[in-house]
Amino acid sequence: MRWSLVLIFLSLSEITAKAQNNTPLSIDTSAYKVYDYAVKVDKQPEFPGGLDAFFSFIKKNLRWPIKSQKIEGRIFVEVTITKNGSLINPVIKRGLSEEQDKEALRLVKKSPKWKPAMLKGKAIDFKYYLIIPFKRDDE
Repeated sequence: MRWSLVLIFLSLSEITAKAQNNTPLSIDTSAYKVYDYAVKVDKQPEFPGGLDAFFSFIKKNLRWPIKSQKIEGRIFVEVTITKNGSLINPVIKRGLSEEQDKEALRLVKKSPKWKPAMLKGKAIDFKYYLIIPFKRDDE
């Protein structure tokens, strides 16, 4: 019985070893690297025209949901700004109401391309946090 188990173990080891030799051991994932705030970059991503232009874009395009007329605050959206400046994979990290969260995601998707983050002279994919304010102007 003991010898049978040893033979089975050795046979399986040999099959596993052959399977491992026929497949690559490592995959280069550097092309898929997404950096985040923990990495000190040479240049942060930037909305065309800067931060004031971003808030003007939000104010101009914001559609206040009817069901959430009285709720004010800020929505935090995590988004990846790609090497070419596109905004992808938006995720609500802190929301207000379901309708306002949907509106924040719509605004992020509508955003023009940004200037990408730069690291060592190259554009990189960068995880970034946007704040979408839902605040009524005092008139």
